[in-house]
Amino acid sequence: MTRLTRRTLIVAAAVFVALFPLAVTPLRAQTAPQVTIDSGKLEGVNSDGLHVFKGIPYAAPPIGELRWRAPQPVKKWAGVRKAHNYGHDAPQKLSGNQDEDCLFLNVWAPADASARPYPVMVWIHGGGFIQGSGKINGESFANRGIVFVSINYRLGRFGAFAHPALLKSLPNGEPPANFWLQDQVAALQWVQRNIVQFGGDPNRVTIFGVSAGGTSVNLLMTSPLAKGLFQRAIAQSGIGGYGPYRRLRDEHRGREPLTVLGERYAKSQGVSDKADVAAALRALPWSTVAKGGTEEDGGGFEIVVDGVSLLDDPQIIFEQGRQNRVPFIGGCNSFEGNLSLVLPWTDQPPKAEVEKRLDKLAPLYGRKPNDSALWADLYGDVFFRASTLHLVGSMEPTSTPAWTYYFDYVRGRVKNSRGAGHGSEVGFVFDNLILPGTADREMSRAMQGHWIQFAKTGDPNGSGLPAWPGYSSKEPMTLVYGQDGITATRDLHKARFDLLFEAMNATWSNGSSAVTASDSSKPTPTGSAPKLSAEYEKALRERVSVLFEALRTGDIAKCVELSDPAVVAAKGKDVAEKFFKSVSGLIKFAKVKAEDRTIKSIAVSDDGRSARVTIEVKLNGKTQPPSIEVWGLVDGKWYYRETTK
Repeated sequence: MTRLTRRTLIVAAAVFVALFPLAVTPLRAQTAPQVTIDSGKLEGVNSDGLHVFKGIPYAAPPIGELRWRAPQPVKKWAGVRKAHNYGHDAPQKLSGNQDEDCLFLNVWAPADASARPYPVMVWIHGGGFIQGSGKINGESFANRGIVFVSINYRLGRFGAFAHPALLKSLPNGEPPANFWLQDQVAALQWVQRNIVQFGGDPNRVTIFGVSAGGTSVNLLMTSPLAKGLFQRAIAQSGIGGYGPYRRLRDEHRGREPLTVLGERYAKSQGVSDKADVAAALRALPWSTVAKGGTEEDGGGFEIVVDGVSLLDDPQIIFEQGRQNRVPFIGGCNSFEGNLSLVLPWTDQPPKAEVEKRLDKLAPLYGRKPNDSALWADLYGDVFFRASTLHLVGSMEPTSTPAWTYYFDYVRGRVKNSRGAGHGSEVGFVFDNLILPGTADREMSRAMQGHWIQFAKTGDPNGSGLPAWPGYSSKEPMTLVYGQDGITATRDLHKARFDLLFEAMNATWSNGSSAVTASDSSKPTPTGSAPKLSAEYEKALRERVSVLFEALRTGDIAKCVELSDPAVVAAKGKDVAEKFFKSVSGLIKFAKVKAEDRTIKSIAVSDDGRSARVTIEVKLNGKTQPPSIEVWGLVDGKWYYRETTK
C-alpha cells in the first residue's frame, strides 16, 4: 500500500469520526447485558434501549422419564448461556422449530435502571391449547416501562394425558394432570424467583392472554397451585366454564374419565400389553405423540378436574368465591362467532334451550330465526361473553374489583361487517399493527394504555385514558372499544343476555350435562354422596380436628405434614410454614378452644376426591361468619389445601 493511500485512509477515518461520532461511541455502551438467575448466568442482547433475553429454560426438558410429569427444576449450567434466540416451540401440528424440549420463556426489559422495579406482564399465548408459542415481540410494553415475559407450555396430548400406569408411576403428591397448567405455574414461579434480576417487581405481576391464553388466565385464577404468584389478571376472549370438564379417573355427567381415553391411545399404539406401559408410552417418539389422534383417544385437548391443580369447574369456583382474589379484567370481541367456523356448535347444551327462544332472540341480533348466521352470533355470546360476564360478576361478592370490555373495532370496516373477530384485538393491545391509520393508532394507544395502567396500579384508569368504570350488580358497566369511539355502556345488550341466561338456567336445572354454578355438580351434602363412605367422613373429621389442635398448640411441622404435598411443593415449605404460624398466632390470641369450633357441613366433589368443610367458631359466645376448609384425598388420606370464606 502506498504512503498516499495510507494517508488518505487515515484522513478519511478521522473525518468520519468527526462527522459521525455517534457511530463509534455506542460500541462501548452496547456491551451485551448479563444477568445471574438461580440456574446460572445469561447473556442477552441490546435492542434500542431494551435488554432482550430469549430462550430461557424455566424448567427441565420434559422428555424421557419426565414426559407427563410435573415440570422439574432446571439443571444449573456453568459459564454464560447465550439467550439471543427463541427456544423450540412445543410439538404441534403446525410446522416450525419444534421439540419436546420446549419449556422456555422470553424477557423484554427497559435498560434504564433508574426507575426499577418495573411492573411485570406475563403473556400466555392462544391457539386452542394445541398450537402456538411465546414468540411475540414485547418491545412495545418494555418501551412503556414494563418487564414483559412470554412463555411456552406443553400442548395437545403432551399437556393433557393420563393413563392408569402413568398415574401409578408418579411420585406421591405430584399433580397427575393438566401439565400445560403446571408449566404455566412453573413459569410464574420462575418469575417470582428471578424477575428482579431483570428489573421487574415480583409483587406487581399481571398475567394476560388471549383465547386459550385467556382461558388459562381464568383457570389460573381458580388453581390453588397459582395462589400468590400474580397480583392482577386479564382474560381476553377466554372461556370461563359451561363445561362440564372431564374428570381424571371417574365418569362425570356423561363424560368418560381421561384415563379411559389414555387406555384407548395406548392400545392404538400397540403398547397396552407391555410389561411397563408407562415406560412404553414415554418411549414413543415425540413426533408420533404430536400427530394427535381422535377425541375418543384423547387426541383433542382436555382440561381436567384432577383435585390438585384444578378442584372444580371454574364457574363453580368463582361463584363460591374460592378464586384467587386479585383485580380482574375479562372481555371479548363482537364477533367471537367467527370461531364457530372451525369449532362448530354441535348439539350439546344449552343449544336446545337457546333454540326454543330463537323467535325472541333473532330480532335482538337483527336476524331471522332461520338465519344460519344467527347461530354464529349466539356461539360467541354463549361461550365467550356470557361466561366472561359470569366470572366478572362473581368478583363483587369477594370485594375484589373487576372490569369488562367489548371490542367492536374493525380496521377499515366495510359495509355489513360482522364485527371484530376472535383475537383481532391483540394487535391493538401489543401496538404492533401493520400500516396503522390515525384511528387505529388512537385505539391502540388507549387499549394498551389501559392494560399497562392496570399492570402498574391494579386499576385501568389513568391520566389521558378513557374512563373505565368497574363492573357491579348495581352498575353493570362495559367499556366498548367501538368504531365511533370508546364509551362505557350500562347493561350492554341486556335483552339478549336476559334470554340467554334464562336458557342456560333452564338447561342446568333440567339436569343436562352442562355445568354451571347452580348445577348439581357443585359439592353435594355428605349424606347424599355415595362416593364418600362413613369411614372416609370419619377420617376427614379426625384430620380436621388434628390440624386445629396443631394450630392451637403451635405445632407447625404437624400442620405442614397434614397439608397436600403438591400444594406445599408448589408454594414452598417456607410459605406454608409462614401461613400456619400466622393462623396459629391468631388462634392463640383469640384463645379459641376445640369446643368453640363446630363442623357445620361437609360437601364433596362428584368424584369424592375433594371436600369442603364448613366450620363455625364462637368468640365470647358470638358465632362468627363461617370459614371453609378445602381438603383433598391423596392415596387414601385427607390433606389440607386451603381456607376460604
